[in-house]
Amino acid sequence: MTDSIATLSQEGNISIIKLDDGKANAFSYAMLEKVNELLAEVPRDSGALVITGREGIFSGGFDLKTLATGDMEKITSMVQLGYRMLLELFSFDRPIVAAVSGHSIALGLFITCSALFLLRLKSLETLMEGLNGFDVQIDRVKQV
Repeated sequence: MTDSIATLSQEGNISIIKLDDGKANAFSYAMLEKVNELLAEVPRDSGALVITGREGIFSGGFDLKTLATGDMEKITSMVQLGYRMLLELFSFDRPIVAAVSGHSIALGLFITCSALFLLRLKSLETLMEGLNGFDVQIDRVKQV
């Protein structure tokens, strides 16, 4: 697991958001808050956005532990942050690539649907080789 549940890095003009909570990459309130913060930092005038999880799991969706509490205030806050994130992604004006190296369930699947390209990867390095300069043609869904 990284020091943060979600991180933003840059490779040239490609922004990479990596999800890694060390478990199922569930979208808890904290994860959603962090991802929304990171999305606000991504340049909108050039480049592309890659969203990836850790090896074996992209995302398990909304945090079921929060949903199971029955605390409607917590649940509503979490769901509203999730919808805000989806609105940002679906209205994002640069190409989005979902680099899915494992399971993508529920909200995780909605994120993959927001992507212009969906790649099932063995590694993020494979993607970066292909995206460098955007010269390569990528199918809508491709096994790499």
